[in-house]
Formats: sequence, structure tokens, C-alpha cells
Amino acid sequence: PQATRPAPPSGGFGVTARIAETVERAQAHLAANRPVEARDTLNRALYERGLNATDADLLRARLAQIAETVTFSPRVFPDDEMASTYTVKSGDALSAIPRRIGLDIDFRLIQRLNRIDNPSRIRVGQTLKVLKGPFHAIVDKSAYRLDLYADQTASAGNRLYIRSFPVGLGEYGTTPVGDWVVREAGKVVNPAWVNPRTGEKFDKNDPDIPIGEHWIALKGTDPETELLDGYGIHGTNEPESIGMEMSMGCVRMLAPDVEMMYELLDEGSSTVRIVD
Repeated sequence: PQATRPAPPSGGFGVTARIAETVERAQAHLAANRPVEARDTLNRALYERGLNATDADLLRARLAQIAETVTFSPRVFPDDEMASTYTVKSGDALSAIPRRIGLDIDFRLIQRLNRIDNPSRIRVGQTLKVLKGPFHAIVDKSAYRLDLYADQTASAGNRLYIRSFPVGLGEYGTTPVGDWVVREAGKVVNPAWVNPRTGEKFDKNDPDIPIGEHWIALKGTDPETELLDGYGIHGTNEPESIGMEMSMGCVRMLAPDVEMMYELLDEGSSTVRIVD
């Protein structure tokens, strides 16, 4: 099939003075060790009307940098409504903590945040950083980009942007637009897979499986998607296909990116919107 790559943003826009000033204000907050305020400043600007492509790219890049410190590090910052701490109790298992305290995330995300090598070796009294969840995603087909959002909102009432990931899409525009939710019991590590076109079977842990090591099944939730089946977010054994239309309609991601999305997206509560 003819593969296509996204066109560069049109118009040759540069960063506007207004956004440059916003970035400077955010940098001042960071210099004063107020990263949550910096995030709020940039997030508000991301929703401004008339934002050009270069401005938006810059804001997303700066917000992603802040997320590495505020969201994805072991640190918990004051006023960050997304993060809190949990003290390990006798009898706790890391795999059971998210559901028991209502976090709407995968336990592997707690393992990632706290740099835990072995999830079976948490200790009583250990303080863990946790994130509340659920997280949500918007897939922008024209940009071949998945944007990740928190369930919480910033001070202006807008959904809180976290970071973006590059994606691959369905050949000939076959990735369907619309609203979805992560299907209950729809997340699988090391899935088996049958090619729906050829019938070729791939067993679990097959290194040549085309969908990679993580599968996140999607369930349609609007009139355009509710009758569709078999769509999901997954990895790929063709990393060069990211940024191209080469899948059978699903959203492809690089292996480390889909692993993170697997930890962030919650079955039954995380939404995914696909837009042109």
C-alpha cells in the first residue's frame, strides 16, 4: 500500500510574541521551583484560540519537559492534584494497590514512578508516589500524534495536557474517527494474534508478532464507532511505520511508548478520541 507521512505545518509560522512571553513566565516559575504553576501557565496558553502550529508545538514540548519532573519522577509537588503518596501496609501487594485505593492506573505505573526494580519487593512503611488517573488520549490523524491528558483540569478549567507520542495509522485512512473507551478486560501483555486477512497465527511471546508486546482494545462509544470491533492501540515490529499509514486500521506506537500507555490507560474509564 502507498504509505504517507504527515505534511509539515503550513504557513511557516514562527513563535508569536505572546507565546514567547508565556514561556518566559513559565520559566520564571520553574526557576523559583514552582513547576506546577509553570505547567498551569503553559496549559492555559495551549487552549488559546488562533494558536499557530509552531506555538502549539513549543507549548507541548515545554509541557512534556515539565511532566518528566512533575508527573513521571518520584517527586510529589505541592498543589499537584494528580499526585499523592501512599504508605505500604502489611499484606500489601503492588499489583493490588491501584484498585484498592481507586487510582484508575496500572500498578506498573507506580513501579515506574518509584523506580522499583522488583514489584514483589515493596516493604512495609515504604512511601510510594501514586497518580490518581484515569488518563485520556486524543489521536490527531493529520499530525500522526497521540496527546495524553490527565483527568484533572488546570486552573482555567481546561483538561491538563501531559505529553505526546508519535503514532502510525491505518492504510488508506482506515483508522476510524470518533469516541472510544478502553474496553473492560481489553489490555493484554504479550498477546497472541491472528492476522484477520491471512489467518496467520502468532503465539504469545513470538518476537515476530506484528502488534508488539502490548494490546489496548478500544470500544466505540458514539454512533459512528459503537458497532465497530477489533480496533486498538498496540506496538509494532515495524518501527519505521510510525508516522505512516501502514496498519489495518489500529493505532501503532513504538514499543516504549505503548508500554507507557498500557500503564496509564485504564480499562473502562480511559477515553480515546480519534480526530482527522
